[in-house]
This record gives sequence, C-alpha cells and structure tokens, in this order.
Amino acid sequence: MNNRNLPKPRTQLSEVLYYLLENQYGHSRMFFIQKWILNAPACINVLRRLGVSIGTKKHHLINKFGRNVTYSSYVLTNVEQATEIYLKLIHKKTKK
Repeated sequence: MNNRNLPKPRTQLSEVLYYLLENQYGHSRMFFIQKWILNAPACINVLRRLGVSIGTKKHHLINKFGRNVTYSSYVLTNVEQATEIYLKLIHKKTKK
C-alpha cells in the first residue's frame, strides 16, 4: 500500500492504524520508539472493535535476567479494509 496518498493521522488511534498500513506489522515497543504511542495495545483493541482485521503473534524470549518474557506483534490481515476504515476515521475527525 502506498500511503503517500493517505491523509496524515490526526489522533493517536489513527496514528496506530497509519503505522500498521505503512509497515504491515508492529509491536508496542516500535509504536513507542517511533511514534511515542504508549497505549498501542488499547488502540489495537479499539481498531478491532471498529472492524479492522488485526492478527496477533506472540513472541517468547528470555530477558537478560533469565526470565521468560512474552510480547505481541500486530499484523494487518486485510489492508484494503483497514485503508477504508482509516479514511473514515480521518474524515470523521475533520468534519465540523
């Protein structure tokens, strides 16, 4: 998907969806480091309720202290549908 034609996001929720459209996947750390979004998992849940098809992949690793750690990455499963919902979000927020 070429996002150069999409309007820029105006809310944190639309920023999360825009990021997924740009990259096809993401995880909480990437959202924080690249976009300063602290509550990405909550945004993912809201987007799912709005109809965006987002898959979750669990990753397991051992941290430097020897503890098991699990984190999730999120993947768009229907880019066309996600683009339509993104455009609705943007137009909903810009109408007065």
